[in-house]
Amino acid sequence: MKTFYLVTSNQGKIDQINQFLSNLTDNIKIEMMKLDFPELKGETLEETALNKAKTCYDMIRKDVIVSDTGLFIDALNGFPGVNTATTLSTIGNEGLLKLLEGEKNRNAKSCVSYAIVTKEYQEIFSAESNIFITDSIGGSKGYGWDKIATDKKGVRFSEDESNETRLFPYREALRKLVDFIENK
Repeated sequence: MKTFYLVTSNQGKIDQINQFLSNLTDNIKIEMMKLDFPELKGETLEETALNKAKTCYDMIRKDVIVSDTGLFIDALNGFPGVNTATTLSTIGNEGLLKLLEGEKNRNAKSCVSYAIVTKEYQEIFSAESNIFITDSIGGSKGYGWDKIATDKKGVRFSEDESNETRLFPYREALRKLVDFIENK
């Protein structure tokens, strides 16, 4: 079994990933690695994830996986994009909704990139879901933009954490990562 270290402080994320991986393979295990490191933003999620993974690998010299997620709102020309975490920690969902006041186009993309860096290779795996931004905050579950996002049926992510549209980019990017590792 090959072990990789996912750099995060969220044990729930590790558990969720390992549960999903158990349906795909018996050859890969993800363990949590808490690590403080300088985050070098890139122009894209992929570039940011790879920058983070390279930095972490250089610090610990173990096979690492780092994820980066972003919300790309069409009416805001892709904002907040690579700056989603900073945006949510400053203006929050309330601020995003304020920026969208009066806007009819509520289309957005939920994007995920996983970067893997080992001694032998460095690769990036990404996926996205088309989502919609609501005009109000609601629900009690989830994190990030879940309280203002829905699928095409109008189901708010903060009301259904197992929503396939919500989970698709995470699972699809991981599936690509597993395919790559198993075919190496």
